[in-house]
Amino acid sequence: MLNTKETRVRNKPMIAVSSCLLGNNVRFNGANSHKKMITEELAFIFDYQPVCPEMSAGFGVPREPIYLELKENDNIVAMKHDQVTDVSAQLQQGVDKAASSLQDIDGFILKKSSPSCGNGSVKLYNDKHGIIHNKADGFFVAYVKKHCPLVPLEDEGRLNDSYLKEHFIKRVLLTRQAKNEVLHAQSINELMAFHTRHKIILRLHHPDAQKALGRLLANGHRQNFELVKKSYYEMFLMALQRVATRGKHHTILQRMLREINKLISKQERDDLQHKIKQYHLGILPLAVPVEIIKHYLTRYDIEFLAQQSYLNLYPESLGLMSKM
Repeated sequence: MLNTKETRVRNKPMIAVSSCLLGNNVRFNGANSHKKMITEELAFIFDYQPVCPEMSAGFGVPREPIYLELKENDNIVAMKHDQVTDVSAQLQQGVDKAASSLQDIDGFILKKSSPSCGNGSVKLYNDKHGIIHNKADGFFVAYVKKHCPLVPLEDEGRLNDSYLKEHFIKRVLLTRQAKNEVLHAQSINELMAFHTRHKIILRLHHPDAQKALGRLLANGHRQNFELVKKSYYEMFLMALQRVATRGKHHTILQRMLREINKLISKQERDDLQHKIKQYHLGILPLAVPVEIIKHYLTRYDIEFLAQQSYLNLYPESLGLMSKM
């Protein structure tokens, strides 16, 4: 079974990736769906483990393609294109086998529209082979969502959206940090330090959760420490599931401006306010006001803001905020 509970400390997150996206020739027609964004751009911050449930099921290459069909009892089955042969049991065995090889995974990047790996993008047919919709989950994705609902999961198509890409990378990095620092924490003070460092990101994604997590830690000295760690870890990851909108980022930028308001000149304040407004209107990327704020934090040594992961979570070389 896919194991995310037994964790070890490591620096780079481990991502399970559809094998075809890594350039392996495992698709039904013997080809691949290689994505350079995965193997080149993101490879220096992530480690990868390939996964292909259809190969694990023993279907081989090349193979007859399969599709998903909705039966009268609302069960979804996997069928060969002869529209007669039900291969659901064999595919499920492949899913179980693939999942059993994955340990302590921090995220998934899976193949769009695949009957095994598609994430809300798979065509679902009726018994007359007519398309009902194209929003089904593949067999493997259904398994992951059931057994590991807090682990970030995306398909390669959605990662072309700059906000979704940034959100996925952020969630993966923070999932790994939470495993390293929350699940392995030795004291409430360590959890409080973690919470302080990620306070603005929590405000960005889920202000109510940020407050609830603060209350959990404030009362943590009177609770079982292992239960506090587990509760914090789960609530933290759940809070990050919401995608932050441009408006939410705008609110956070305004809050940070208020933090440095009295330290900068009126001209600097007006200029930063203008840049924040231009970001809100979609004229400038998020990177512009963020870099200005980081400059002032260095100049005036504002410790609380300077340590915030919102400003320094991932390498600038990725250019994520420059595309938002």
